[in-house]
Amino acid sequence: MKTLEKSNLSKINEIIFSKDFDFEKLIKKSASIFFRKIESIIEFKNNYFELLNKQELKIQNKTIDETFDLTTFIKSRLKPIVLVFSLNSMLLEVYENDFYCKIINQSLNNKSIMITSIDLKTVINNEEFEKLVRLSEEEEEGIEELLYKIFKDYFENQFSEIITDKMIYLSKIIYSFPTDKSFIYELNHLLVQNELPLSILNNYELKNYIKSSITEGIKNTIFSEASYSNLDDKKLKSQAKNLMAEILSEFAKERELINLENGFAFASKHKLFENNLSYLKTLETVFRLECDLESYYFEFQDEPLFKQVCLDPIKDLKITDIESAKELLNFMIKKELFYYNSRFSKIILELTKKIGEYKNDIEIDASILFFGEDYLDFVNSLINFNVIKKIKLTINPDSVIKLFLGEQSTITNNLVDLYKDKKIEFSLNEDAKKSFDGLLIGIENGLVISEKEFIEKEIRNFISLFE
Repeated sequence: MKTLEKSNLSKINEIIFSKDFDFEKLIKKSASIFFRKIESIIEFKNNYFELLNKQELKIQNKTIDETFDLTTFIKSRLKPIVLVFSLNSMLLEVYENDFYCKIINQSLNNKSIMITSIDLKTVINNEEFEKLVRLSEEEEEGIEELLYKIFKDYFENQFSEIITDKMIYLSKIIYSFPTDKSFIYELNHLLVQNELPLSILNNYELKNYIKSSITEGIKNTIFSEASYSNLDDKKLKSQAKNLMAEILSEFAKERELINLENGFAFASKHKLFENNLSYLKTLETVFRLECDLESYYFEFQDEPLFKQVCLDPIKDLKITDIESAKELLNFMIKKELFYYNSRFSKIILELTKKIGEYKNDIEIDASILFFGEDYLDFVNSLINFNVIKKIKLTINPDSVIKLFLGEQSTITNNLVDLYKDKKIEFSLNEDAKKSFDGLLIGIENGLVISEKEFIEKEIRNFISLFE
C-alpha cells in the first residue's frame, strides 16, 4: 500500500503544540514592538504640541496639551501586531502590521500562515491601558516590564485556545477537501485571499486542489492571481506543472473527454504546461480522444477564452516546436476536423501561419473536402500561406464523378488552377486513379451522360495535378 506524503500542516502542528514550545521570544518581541510604537506616538504628540504652544495657540484660555486625551489618541494610532507561522524558519513569529503587509506584497504570502492579529486594546482593559499610558508619558521605569507581563499572561493563558481553534479550522479544510468537495471552495478562498500559502499543500494535496478546481469548474483560483504568476518559488511552480501533466494524463487514460478539455484549458490559461511541446502534445491528445469518441464539440464558454487557451499559445511557438506543430496540423487535416467545428479551422490556420513564419513547409493528407464548396474560404486561406508543398489526396472512387457535376465542376477547376499556381505537388490513391481512368474511357466512348456536357479538358487538367 502506498504511503501518503506527510502533510505540511501536520508538521507545523507538531511544532506549535510541542510540550516544550518556548513562548519567550514571542513575548519579548510583542512587548518590544508595542513599547516602541507607544514611545513613537508620544514623541510625535510632544513634538506637535511643542510647535503649537510656540504659536501660543489656546482653546478657551487653555493650552492644547491641557485639553488633550492622550489615551484615546494612542488607541486611535496603535495598530495590532500580527502573529504568523513562517515556512522559512518553521517558527512562530511576530511582526508589526505594516511590516507584515509589506512582506505580503513582496513575497506574495507564499512563506507564512497568518495565525491571528493581537490588538493591545483588547488584550488588556481600560484601567490597565491607562496605567500603561501614564508610565509612558511620565517616562517612568517599568513600562517594558509591564508589557512583558501582559504578553506573558496572553501567550500562556489565552494563546493556546486561539491557535488551537485556528489550526483545527485549517486542518479540517486541508484534510477534508480531497474527499469532501465542499471544502475545496473554502480552501480556494483562503488561498486566493492570501490567508494561506499555496506551499502549505504537499504534492498529494496540491494535485487534488488542481484536479478539483478543474472538475468543479472553479474559475478564480490561486493560479489566476498575480500572487502566483509573480511568485519566485521556481520549485513550487515546477511541481505544479508536473502535477498538471499527471492529471491530464489520468483524464486521457480514463477517457474523460470533458475533464480533459477543461484541464487543457485550465493548464493553458494559467501557463501550467511545462513547455510548448507539452502544450502541443496535450492538444493533440484532446483531438485524438474526440475522434475516438466521435465527439467534436471542443466548446469553450466564450470566444475570448478559446483565443487565450488555443490560439495565443501558438503565436509563442519557437523554431524547436515546429516539427510537433506540423504533426498536429497534419493530424487535424487528415481527420477532417475543420468539417465539424470552425474553431478547428482557426487552430489549423494559426498553426499554418506560424509554421510559415519560420520558413518551413509541410506535407498533408487530405480528402475530397479540399475541393468542397463549403470549405472554399478555409482552403484558400490555408493554401495562400504558401506553406503546404505536398498533398497526399485520398478520394473515394465512387466520389470522383462528383467533382465534375453541375457548379462543382467550376469550383474544382478553379481550385486546380490555384494548386498549380502555388506549385503544390499532389499524389492520389490508386483506387481513385483507376476511377479517373474509367471516367475518361467512358467520356471517350460516350458512356458517361450528364445534363452538362463533360469537358474532357477540365478532367485532364485535374488529373495533371498527379502527373
